[in-house]
Amino acid sequence: MLALKKELDAGSITTKSVLNRIQALEKTVADSNAVIAETSSKLPELEQQKATAVESKNYKMAGQLTMQIKQLMSKKESATMAAATAQEECAAMVEKIRAYWMAQAEKFTQQ
Repeated sequence: MLALKKELDAGSITTKSVLNRIQALEKTVADSNAVIAETSSKLPELEQQKATAVESKNYKMAGQLTMQIKQLMSKKESATMAAATAQEECAAMVEKIRAYWMAQAEKFTQQ
């Protein structure tokens, strides 16, 4: 029984580190979603400004706006990828915790 307690205590430390990682991943997802929302709201305005610049034959301004649009789209794509990666890692970590505790429960019931 003492050995089982030591294993559970060691497992708790591992579980705590995994839970800390999950919290960090959830923050990454939230931050990424905020970036996605921000860029999504800015893009239509920039597209409109670019169209207006082209209509008025202000091609220098249109070029600058095109660069801003590309930068925002790249930022949005990076945030989307970061959120997806974090969500996948978070799901894997949750599965690790579940598998660990299922194994611990199995060991406990066999004793």
